Amino acid sequence: ALAWLALPLQARAESVPLALVPDAPGNNNVIVTPNEDGTFTIITTGGDPFVVTTALEADLADDMTMLVFDYKVDASTGSDFEIFFSPFVGGHSINKGGQPATEEWVTAYFDISGARKDWGWGYAGNNLRLDPATGGGVTMQVRNMRVTTLSESLPEGFESEDGMVLINSQEDFDHFMKVVNSGFTSLPAKFNTDV
Repeated sequence: ALAWLALPLQARAESVPLALVPDAPGNNNVIVTPNEDGTFTIITTGGDPFVVTTALEADLADDMTMLVFDYKVDASTGSDFEIFFSPFVGGHSINKGGQPATEEWVTAYFDISGARKDWGWGYAGNNLRLDPATGGGVTMQVRNMRVTTLSESLPEGFESEDGMVLINSQEDFDHFMKVVNSGFTSLPAKFNTDV
């Protein structure tokens, strides 16, 4: 006799893309416009603005612990630049604090390993909520939002081995510190030199 074992579907790709949902009932004080180039424009129109993402179609693989996306913003975000994890309740968020205006694309890195473990996030049907600013009058563009592995999310200019950044020189260390200080909250490193 044959026996079938039903296992939950699990995302196996190196990255799982997420999109913002323009007219979601869960959005608040935002106008969200998808653009032809794949970016999204968010205009905040009042206090506590937020926009939700599409839901995960499958459970994430265990090593998918980084949320990464690029953004530009025309004004300071105030005191908030925050990601909430469904179900959306107080305390289930990571807040990067206020971010300055930038005309250049900036990559935001969120280590979500704690959210996955502590809040049980990362299963089919789960989604995120992006709070792009504290109040109205801010325009943000977002692109390439995805959940990925640490090794796939490493910024350019790093050598890596087994998911760890290799620090082989003072220049590597300086680059490492610049990335960590820009918001990469978790970046394991192996030092092969004295710095």
